[in-house]
Amino acid sequence: MTTAEFQAYVRGREEWFRGRFPESEASLRHAEASLGVRLPESVRWLLTEYGYWHGTGIGSLEDCVTETQLARKHVGLPTKYVVLENHHDGGLILLNTGEESSPGECVVYGWVGPEDLGPSPYLPASTRLPSFGAYVAHRLPIEQSLIDTRWVRYDPNDYPEGRS
Repeated sequence: MTTAEFQAYVRGREEWFRGRFPESEASLRHAEASLGVRLPESVRWLLTEYGYWHGTGIGSLEDCVTETQLARKHVGLPTKYVVLENHHDGGLILLNTGEESSPGECVVYGWVGPEDLGPSPYLPASTRLPSFGAYVAHRLPIEQSLIDTRWVRYDPNDYPEGRS
């Protein structure tokens, strides 16, 4: 999925993405400097335009940096990989910034066991998704089956930062 296709996908399902705490260009640059990689355009766009919500596919940028640094330190995960999410027993979601699938977009490996990480991670083809957008599109129906529709739309008044 190209960046433009992903943007159209999100806009068509906006209530699942429009959420809390959008990132800034400065926070993205700081995370990228900490990780030593450039995040795909789709990730950058989603986090700055929409923030975090049910369909985002990333718990938080801070957790992403922390989990990646831990995997690099403890199991030797190569720098080109970024842990998008750690589902613990459910596996990790890895972004491979060294494998571009379309201009500005990278391959994602889903549900990789921690035992499969290391200097040469074991990443079976069955876990490969061609882009962050493809990962989000794969994940969204699962989220939709789990969340009551009345809780989908973000209302800033439901959160302390939205109350004045």
